[in-house]
Formats: sequence, structure tokens, C-alpha cells
Amino acid sequence: MSGRSLVFDSWAVIAWLCDEPAASRVQELLERAERGEISIFMSLINAGEVFYITAKKHSLAKAQKVIQTLLGSPINFLLPTEEEIWRAAEIKARYPLSYADAFAVALSLLREAALVTGDPEIKHLEGKESLSLVWLR
Repeated sequence: MSGRSLVFDSWAVIAWLCDEPAASRVQELLERAERGEISIFMSLINAGEVFYITAKKHSLAKAQKVIQTLLGSPINFLLPTEEEIWRAAEIKARYPLSYADAFAVALSLLREAALVTGDPEIKHLEGKESLSLVWLR
């Protein structure tokens, strides 16, 4: 994966934060990004999803700490561009997945980067629209 770009969705980040079985794989990717071997991107839409899931499950204070942890990581957070917004809307119209997941897919497609996830809602899209996945399950 040398020099490769990846996109994280909220599933990957939550697995890492909650020390789920996929956490070690996510940690390995983060370490590679720290060394400059790969680049990791994430839509701020998906970061917002991590925030609200954490706030609902725990508290707003915990969610704010999580965001600070993420901002200190090697993940490059991106505001959606107009092109990404329209692409996400097209993907959401075509496939049964959440709007936030559609942003992760759109970012992956437009950056020609593999999407790092274990979300079953996204698995069925592999190969469609030229989407490649780094599957965490």
C-alpha cells in the first residue's frame, strides 16, 4: 500500500476508538500514515457521525474528547466539495445506505482511494461504481 490513499468511514474510526476486533488493523493504518507511507482522508460528515454516535451512547463531553483525539491523528479531515455533495446524493439515490455513508463512498470514488470499513451497509457496493474496499471484518 505504499503511497496509497485511503478513506476512513465512521465504522472504522468507531472500531478503533472502542477497541473492537478491527482496532488493531485501523491502528496499523494510522501508524503507516504517521510514517508517511499512506494518506488517510475522512469527510467531516463522517467525523460528525462519530461525534453524534459517541454523544448519544456516552455524553457530549466524551464526544468532544473523541473529536480532539481524531484531530490529533494523521487523518486528513475534508469539508465536502460541491462535487462530493452531488456524488453522495447520486449514490444515496441509487443504493440503500445512509447519507453519511454515501459521503464516505463519494470521497473514496472521487479520490480514487480504497474505503476502509466493516459496515455491512457498504459491503454490497464493492466493485460497483469502481469502489474498492479495505474490509475490516
